[in-house]
Amino acid sequence: MTARPSPRRSGTNVNFFAQRFWLRCVERNTGLLAVFLLFSCSGFDGQHKAAVKSLGQNTGVHLVELFTSEGCSSCPPADRLLEKIKDEDAAIVLSYHVDYWDKLGWKDPFSQAAFTERQRQYAGQFSLESIYTPQAVVNGGEEFVGSDEKKLRTALQKNSGGAVILSANAERKNPETVQLRYSLANTSSLLLNITLVQSSATTAVAGGENGGHTLHHVNVVRKLLTIDPQKEGSVEISVPASLQQMPLSVVAFTQEKGSGRINGAVQLALTSAEGGNQ
Repeated sequence: MTARPSPRRSGTNVNFFAQRFWLRCVERNTGLLAVFLLFSCSGFDGQHKAAVKSLGQNTGVHLVELFTSEGCSSCPPADRLLEKIKDEDAAIVLSYHVDYWDKLGWKDPFSQAAFTERQRQYAGQFSLESIYTPQAVVNGGEEFVGSDEKKLRTALQKNSGGAVILSANAERKNPETVQLRYSLANTSSLLLNITLVQSSATTAVAGGENGGHTLHHVNVVRKLLTIDPQKEGSVEISVPASLQQMPLSVVAFTQEKGSGRINGAVQLALTSAEGGNQ
């Protein structure tokens, strides 16, 4: 099936990246953005060197955000393509499960209204008349049907022009909390997005358009925080009990106010509550 607009229109042209959430303005600087992120996470095994996926000074940023739903029969091919891109290490990928399919025969267990709202704000940025699934957004600057492999690979070949230097490590001391300490050497009207990500998930879908099928997902976003960062700061993320024994990671990425373009991203694997690396 081809991708279809959602059953409800976005109803907004407000640019998410200039809304009320931002606590204060950050200063403008030229040159490369140096970002240093120090993650402190809940677990039992003390400090370890986290697995870091960072993009070097000459490669730019490659972040794919997929808006998807288990209730949409057009979405499984996009989910599989996202996994393929992830396995090739071609980009950092995020899967947001939207909630507007939940009343059409199957409630997606990973859906959140916050993810639908993020998609609505992209609709305003891209001057779209409605939101739809599956939708892919690359580097916050280009959108298209999420199952279109040719367009996705073409977008990933482009250099975002936002090369960054990233450094991070992670530490777990109990299961309930992720403490993020960050430092941005230079900012240019940036937002900092922080996501708690479930590495993989499998669902036997019992209703809706995908009823009777088993669906697999990667890098499922379970929490999203967006802040107006200072040069240095700290953010605490609570980990729901249902996720504390699961493979998790944190993806943090900087995004320009106004344009919405993403110019820095880092992904860190967290240790499990039992103390093993994930």
